[in-house]
Amino acid sequence: MALLNLPSRVLAVLLVVVGVVAVTAARPPEPNPIPVRWQLDLDVGPLRVASVDTPGQGPTLYYYLTYTVTNNTDQDILLAPSFELSTETGIDVVGGQGVPASVTRELLNRLDNPLLSDQVSMIGVLRRGEAYARGGLVVWPVRDTEADQARIYMAGFSGETDRIRLIDRESGNPRDVVLRKTLMAVHEVPGHVEGVGSSPITRSETRWIMR
Repeated sequence: MALLNLPSRVLAVLLVVVGVVAVTAARPPEPNPIPVRWQLDLDVGPLRVASVDTPGQGPTLYYYLTYTVTNNTDQDILLAPSFELSTETGIDVVGGQGVPASVTRELLNRLDNPLLSDQVSMIGVLRRGEAYARGGLVVWPVRDTEADQARIYMAGFSGETDRIRLIDRESGNPRDVVLRKTLMAVHEVPGHVEGVGSSPITRSETRWIMR
């Protein structure tokens, strides 16, 4: 092959360039620095852990956080947020999935904030203006008590999307994937989750990504 006849230094440079191009092409797109679609103002509270007596299970650990969302756009927006918690061990949990209604009610009672709503109640049209800001509670069961990191992905607060083409691993055929602008909050879990108590878990990073 022609490449084999190239001087070793030139060949090495070409391989580095090809590697950089391949890595760059594999990176997902970044959100626009200036929002190009509607975007809600999101104030996310700290991630905490609580032990709640659960029917059929007894005392069980749950992650939870509260948030406030305000519509300062020029139009009323249909709010349908989604939250996913992911650990470095590959365990992903959708907010509210596997959480009995009694657990959510208990946490709302503990927080003692009449302005907080559960995830289902948050779905609906969010009117414009500070007066219509709404507060919500999100709960996840703790699937991995020894995780060192928990990432929260929050979608449904921006209308920005992007489309990329990927190769399906099974069929080998290209397919289009729609990415949504998503707020990612990274948390560093100190040791075993059982020992965290109700103290806030350290948040090391918060930024918008396309996911």
